[in-house]
Amino acid sequence: MPIEIKELVVKGTVDSDLQEENIDVVKLIDEKLASMSQPQCSLNKSSLIEECVQEVLIEIRKQLDY
Repeated sequence: MPIEIKELVVKGTVDSDLQEENIDVVKLIDEKLASMSQPQCSLNKSSLIEECVQEVLIEIRKQLDY
């Protein structure tokens, strides 16, 4: 049975001195990522996701075997 990840929801809080200010979290994350240096190696995202899915499936199968 294939597993498809359709949505990933990340929740958190932002530390700020200005408590009443509304902060666009998506914009904040994009700015932080843009300021970081690019990794030296290139990642193949689809193969990384597939590898993670396979590891999850292996763990699920192990649990079902008990």
